[in-house]
Amino acid sequence: MVVFVSAGCSLSGNEGSVEISRYSGQSVFLSCSVKCSARHEPDSKFRWKLPNYREINHTINPTELHRLYQGRLHMFDISSGNFSLLISDLTEEDEGLYSCWSDENQHKNFILTVKGCTLSETEREPETKYTGDSVLLSCSCEDPNTKPEDFRWTHVESSGTEVSSETPRYKDRVHTFHKTTPSNLSLLISNLTEDDQGTYRCTVNHKTSADTRLIVKGETVVLESTQ
Repeated sequence: MVVFVSAGCSLSGNEGSVEISRYSGQSVFLSCSVKCSARHEPDSKFRWKLPNYREINHTINPTELHRLYQGRLHMFDISSGNFSLLISDLTEEDEGLYSCWSDENQHKNFILTVKGCTLSETEREPETKYTGDSVLLSCSCEDPNTKPEDFRWTHVESSGTEVSSETPRYKDRVHTFHKTTPSNLSLLISNLTEDDQGTYRCTVNHKTSADTRLIVKGETVVLESTQ
């Protein structure tokens, strides 16, 4: 362990960098302790350097802190000697280098890796169903521990219409499973119509997608001829 001293205050921590790995949706605690003599209090020299060249200290306006992380970041009260950070509901964009600094030569580094969703398949065989049937369109993350922060299903031929219970044409006919199993993004559509035919796209975090082609056949009417 190494102890850094600056203006009557000390920053203690491990030498080098601490590597931390988390899944999206989880939380991470970045520990940073400050100890000051009776005659000194921590000042703005103590700060956190964040990914994307951002920087914060204990004097930051709470509104600005909320804007940076949408209420997901909590900075502890440095007056108690705890200058740690807690980041909740992690996203892949939170990945990077976090450094607790006292001055240019005294700091503690954390290298945060956030594992997102890698789709198990990106190309799938077409599904063929009949009107009135149900169909399960598969979409899932390779790692069952993954919790994607955002995903959506769209019907490509309908100008990317979102497939959800909020869309009138799919009302009371669709069901998803991610609330109980976050890595399972599959879509169940019931009471199919011929209008449901087309390509369905599962998109994760606005960047990774997988398509499934659905073919819906109408009922075949057989006319009996009379002599």
